[in-house]
Amino acid sequence: MVKVTDGNGNVAFQGPVAFVPQDGNFSSTGVVKVPDARPDRLAFQGFFLPTAQVGAGGPVSVFPDAYNPELFLNAWYGRPIAETGTPQNLYVLDTTGLTQVTESGQKVSFALKPGQGYTLPGGRGSIEFTGFQRWTKIQVSHSPGLPLLFASVLIAVAGLCVSLFTRPRRLWLRITDVNSGDGGDAGRLRIQVGGLDRADARAGLDEDVAELLDAARGELPASSGKTERIEGEIEGNTEGDTASSPETGVTVSEMTRPETNGEEDS
Repeated sequence: MVKVTDGNGNVAFQGPVAFVPQDGNFSSTGVVKVPDARPDRLAFQGFFLPTAQVGAGGPVSVFPDAYNPELFLNAWYGRPIAETGTPQNLYVLDTTGLTQVTESGQKVSFALKPGQGYTLPGGRGSIEFTGFQRWTKIQVSHSPGLPLLFASVLIAVAGLCVSLFTRPRRLWLRITDVNSGDGGDAGRLRIQVGGLDRADARAGLDEDVAELLDAARGELPASSGKTERIEGEIEGNTEGDTASSPETGVTVSEMTRPETNGEEDS
């Protein structure tokens, strides 16, 4: 908190000024603007150090708590200007139309501890560091798109689970007449069952093919003739609508059996 007296001896400003922390030790920068000061408007620019210590590189704060608070400032003055209503940054000093205060050709800069003051040269006024107040910056935000984002994530996870636990598998069944050519087994039926698994790491393709083959055999007429079963596994690409990956597994089961005439032996 500061108190500024102008060149006419009137209190032109008195109250708190926000300084913005710049590091973990709360070294803070800020600006004190006094546009109502007369005959010249005044402005002060500098930094506040909670625990000030002057070293070879200049003053720094060595601790975030206020064990040795000091206010380091330089001063500016200029002709009064009319209020235009244009918004200004509270933490940045626009030096247009301002001149930095000097003394003996040197720019004026000074340090103040709580309760101390400084009188500007040339009778332009004075400033007093009356004390400091702790303050907290609170930011309130609202994100209306978060529910939609969470819903999208849940849908994506559900789709991934479906792709992991479903089996993209195809099965084919073909039954054809086979002529052995020797005249003894004319009119036999051949059952061909094929399966394509687009995820070779999953098991169960052979069982599905065998189950479909057994189901197809059960639909054919019963016969006491001899049956023959041939099973094989093919690795690689296949013709038609199959997967192009060389790791795709295709299992084919084939069985031939005599076709009956519809007559049964007694």
